[in-house]
Amino acid sequence: MTYPHPDAKAFDSFMRRESEASTAASSTTAYSNTSYSTVATPASTISSPGGRGNSVSAKDEEEEDLKYHHDEQMSDVDIKPSLSSLDAPSLSSLDALLNSSSSRGPHSSDLSEVASTSKPSVQAIVTHLESVVRTFIELINARALTPDHPITASFDPKFSANTPPPWPQGTESLPAYIARLISLAAETEYRMIIQALDTHVYKNGHAGVFVTSDVVGVPPGTVRHIVAIFRFRKREGSWRCFTVEEVIGIENTGDGEPDGAGSIGPGFGF
Repeated sequence: MTYPHPDAKAFDSFMRRESEASTAASSTTAYSNTSYSTVATPASTISSPGGRGNSVSAKDEEEEDLKYHHDEQMSDVDIKPSLSSLDAPSLSSLDALLNSSSSRGPHSSDLSEVASTSKPSVQAIVTHLESVVRTFIELINARALTPDHPITASFDPKFSANTPPPWPQGTESLPAYIARLISLAAETEYRMIIQALDTHVYKNGHAGVFVTSDVVGVPPGTVRHIVAIFRFRKREGSWRCFTVEEVIGIENTGDGEPDGAGSIGPGFGF
């Protein structure tokens, strides 16, 4: 196959690896593939949807309680798990995004460790975060998203995201981000079709919801493949999304042929 742009080839390879990894790892529904880190946690076996056992010592429980108490006091200077630490495939074309999201500073050793299954359970967190993401996308599709919609309470007041092309490059606040999505939906035939969700929860009070999707209608008659990451952190007992990142693929026309090169950048839109 001939690719019109190096990013197109990289994205095609990325999507194939993503699909193969999802197929091999998932025994649940086609729309949810909850994943956990494979890094060993001393003296414990973390349970998973696959039914593995759960054995956590009293010492581990005490350490976890201390860790959660400490993490609740973390400053607003955030430490984001990198794409690689979230078990996504590593591609040279994603170097810039990986570098911008790499772990730094204190707590970095915790980024690849999954959260304890007790109080609250990992599965309960996953269910909640995926519900937030699904609801947000459905509101955009239905042209029902508003600046003061209750779903916006699930976003951090200090939310920020970089605007993708073709908008002027810069950093968006939450109000600007919401306004751009409302405008995009109102002025185009935009619709985001979720193909799969893959959620990771970490001991340091962070989580990432991977959304594999097809975006249709921008421009009319085209389909664009997208992998988006909604990054959450827990503050004052609540999980809130503090940024969204995307890997944007090439357009496909109605006849299935690629039309134009892909791009890489955070945020929704084209």
